[in-house]
Amino acid sequence: MPPHVAVDTVHYKIFLSGKSGVGKTALAARLAGLNIPNMHYETTGIETTVVYWPVKLRENGRVLFFRLQLWDCGENALRRFDHLLPACKEQVDAVLFLFSFTDRTSFDDLSNQIAKWTGAPVGRVVKLVVGTKFDLFMHCDVAERDVRNFQETWSVPVLRGGGGQ
Repeated sequence: MPPHVAVDTVHYKIFLSGKSGVGKTALAARLAGLNIPNMHYETTGIETTVVYWPVKLRENGRVLFFRLQLWDCGENALRRFDHLLPACKEQVDAVLFLFSFTDRTSFDDLSNQIAKWTGAPVGRVVKLVVGTKFDLFMHCDVAERDVRNFQETWSVPVLRGGGGQ
């Protein structure tokens, strides 16, 4: 960006939710332009990753920076420590519910995940579902019709990722 361009920064807190091994940490790394971990490891607490995403508005040419703070918390840590989920919910703007196309149980668990995020304090949170490992179609445990049915039932869009998310 040229130094003379005035840029406003818009802050968003985004929580990554999903079972262990679905690719939450890999997705955060990919969005941040970092190396994707070669081996799976359970996130032991809360890891945050900040991504700056430049945007130029079409209508007036104004430039914005989105500051996306991605919150990644391990499934076991969430179960073990009662204070982690409230911290993740505090002032959250969006939740990405992740499942793996190679793990049917992670897809079946989506309704439980979404149920944790309904209610007054988080009622206005943007909710998206991200299916990871979509490129591993030979090992796919989740059918496309299941994804369509889920989208119709829950009115939540499902994005597909692969090749490291």
